Amino acid sequence: MRVHLCQGTARVVDCNQEQRERRSASYQVDRVCDWKSFASSHADIEPLSRFLLDGGHLHPEDEAAVLADPSTSSRLLVFHIFSNGGVNTLAILLDLVRHRHMRLTNVSALLLDSCPTPISSMAAWGAGFHTITVGIFGCTPRIDANFETSVNHPALRSVPRLLQFSQGDELVPAESVKLAVRKMCEAGHAEVVEEHDFGDSLHVQHYRKYPVEWRKHQAQS
Repeated sequence: MRVHLCQGTARVVDCNQEQRERRSASYQVDRVCDWKSFASSHADIEPLSRFLLDGGHLHPEDEAAVLADPSTSSRLLVFHIFSNGGVNTLAILLDLVRHRHMRLTNVSALLLDSCPTPISSMAAWGAGFHTITVGIFGCTPRIDANFETSVNHPALRSVPRLLQFSQGDELVPAESVKLAVRKMCEAGHAEVVEEHDFGDSLHVQHYRKYPVEWRKHQAQS
């Protein structure tokens, strides 16, 4: 099962049907988060968390309880994350899971499309904002927290991930995603991190311009 996460939308795709028909057979699950605080966004993402719970992908934190739970799903879960808004949505979902003392299981892959953006790759004003936010207010900026989640969250730490980007993306430059790859490798995830440069496709438009190449790398990841 594949869950598509982007800014404002979560979508679930039946991967078997997708492979049979070579097109995305999907249905709307939820209208999700804006760039609000994690806590205030929990209500927005509630339908998605219920869907994962009903599908056997959310369980109590205790590992023994997970193993003993007859509803534990054997279906693999793939998160297809579009842009930094999708990373934000994933971070909110994982924060909700933590608050409820639950555990996300059977995540088999992360497909990061045109993302993520490490804070150190942002423009000078962004770096200045980061310094002010941390130094004066004593809190971690949202984009930092989101990137840290995508790198080191326990449910994702050993999960294979494919980062897709292009030189033609003006919103999230290729250099930003390459920096994210380096940071993930430095964090000890080199064995599960792959990257692919689509060249000249626009932001989150890699499949639209290069469908055959896109499918090839999805299948290999």
